[in-house]
Amino acid sequence: APKAARRPSALSRKAWMPASPRTNSFPVQRSQMRRTESESTETSRSGVTTSTERWAGLDDTVLVEHRVRRSRDGVALHVEHTITVPEAFADLPRVGVEFLAPAGLDRWRYAGFGPHENYPDRRSSARFGIWEGPPDELPYLVPQEFGLRTDCRWIELLDASGSGLRIESTAAPFHASATWQTTEQLFAAADQSELDRSDRLVVHLDAAHRGLGTASCGPDLLPGFRLGVGRFSLAYRVVGVSSKR
Repeated sequence: APKAARRPSALSRKAWMPASPRTNSFPVQRSQMRRTESESTETSRSGVTTSTERWAGLDDTVLVEHRVRRSRDGVALHVEHTITVPEAFADLPRVGVEFLAPAGLDRWRYAGFGPHENYPDRRSSARFGIWEGPPDELPYLVPQEFGLRTDCRWIELLDASGSGLRIESTAAPFHASATWQTTEQLFAAADQSELDRSDRLVVHLDAAHRGLGTASCGPDLLPGFRLGVGRFSLAYRVVGVSSKR
């Protein structure tokens, strides 16, 4: 079967809606969701900032809850995400965050499965190690999800001198990708000739990611590679790295 038929983001070309702040891939349209509650509290003594967002449908049913806890220790920024997915969103493509890297960072290094893209149900040829190189370019004629690396302990986003940012897990390993396209850009383009390119690296950190089968051509993926419902957690620290290390 063609690879284009097996990618999560090609599921009937649905309008995947990333919820703020960039919690990825909910199969509803923007007009069908609204933020019903957003709160932010800061504890000055410990320097911890906690924010919670709840997104609901037009019938006021809570569709997703996203809680973020941030703290600083003088060296690094510590971030904890807790994302609650309800039954209505069973079998999502991914659960995680998406953000743009600072300008000038155009390479990455990571400790995870590589050196090529790999997914929870397609990584027999991948090996765990420390890998470095330029971000993946779209290898498929039809724009779709690509470039994931599974079970990463840390990733580094670097400039030509080797300086940049290091993002390392403080809990379970995460899945990660660094490419030049956002989810919206991949969805909007029918083929490579229509694909826009971001001027900054688009980074995904995922607490969980669905397998590649979609049943659009051939069988669907095995049940063990589907994403269930409930609470997902993602925790990491962000610290600067220097070329002189």
